[in-house]
Amino acid sequence: MPRENQVYEDYWSITFAYTNIYGEKFHTSLKLILDFIDQNNITLDNYNDDLYNQLQQRLNSVYKMNEISIRKIINQYVKLGFVNYKLAGYHPDARKFLASSSNEEKQIIFSKIVYQSSNFKRDVTEYNDNQKPMNFLLKTLAYSGPLTEDDRIALMLTDLSRTTRDFLTRDELEEKKRYAEIIDFKERKYNQIDHFTNLLGKLSDVFLDNNKTLYLTEDDIPDDIEELEKRDPYLHRLYKSTLKEESVQLFDKEICYLEKLDYPSLVASHIKPFKKSNPSEQYDKNNGLLLSRGMDALFDKGYISFNDDGTIILSDRLSEDVKEHLKNYSLDPIVLNEQRLEYLHYNREFVFK
Repeated sequence: MPRENQVYEDYWSITFAYTNIYGEKFHTSLKLILDFIDQNNITLDNYNDDLYNQLQQRLNSVYKMNEISIRKIINQYVKLGFVNYKLAGYHPDARKFLASSSNEEKQIIFSKIVYQSSNFKRDVTEYNDNQKPMNFLLKTLAYSGPLTEDDRIALMLTDLSRTTRDFLTRDELEEKKRYAEIIDFKERKYNQIDHFTNLLGKLSDVFLDNNKTLYLTEDDIPDDIEELEKRDPYLHRLYKSTLKEESVQLFDKEICYLEKLDYPSLVASHIKPFKKSNPSEQYDKNNGLLLSRGMDALFDKGYISFNDDGTIILSDRLSEDVKEHLKNYSLDPIVLNEQRLEYLHYNREFVFK
């Protein structure tokens, strides 16, 4: 049956120039673009088409590709959120991605950038507002639970400019799934669906099972909307994963930084409380310690803190037997970088009792 008067081609769409985010081409192209932006001090005010052409020529001198392929390379980084519209700067973690020597850390940084800044309708010359589809999808995953391929197709057909929340409920997903079936979206746009699935497979703290259902890796999904709105569920996961990766790099395994034990469950404990932190501090790895649940409770409530050399400080509100038990614990100096020491200073001043 013909559907001549139906408009249904507005959907989340992305294609990759490079599918391997750890590969040399992805890394080299990104570095060339970031260096070009810095060398030309590009801003929204001084951007012009000549600068864009110069960047294309620089990439072409390395890859010898046609103009369409070069533009696709550049626009991939813009859509993913690494590079800003009109080349006016880049994500603050883009250089960290390049500098990281660990694929695990690269994956976490990649996930954070894509979650915070990706916009599939944006390219170098077209802004198209601040829609954040991956942010929307991962918050839906946190609230509504595992997402099948059909669920994700429903999300791909969601007009974010018309939504009143930053996630969909299960009922809303079901409604959009019925619409996707009516317009044969899965059969017509299978290539775009595959690219989208490919992108999801690159993210940290989620996984796709053999049936292509997307899950969060840990079972700590908030129970209701109010809890979801207290903190960003996906950024918190990345924050914890970054601390776990740091622990592996420093101690060869995931351990409580204080007790040096590899508990099956560890907490990403904020040094400066989350509610007192600004957005750049809330998910900063250095504003965190990987602790056991018991030590996190003591630290969070201000019963313990730490000196700049890592030795523990014990509150007078603790009983003598607890003080005796804790008195010889300390943080290893290798975790006490300059940024953590600044957060610990705040903790001693405003949290410790």
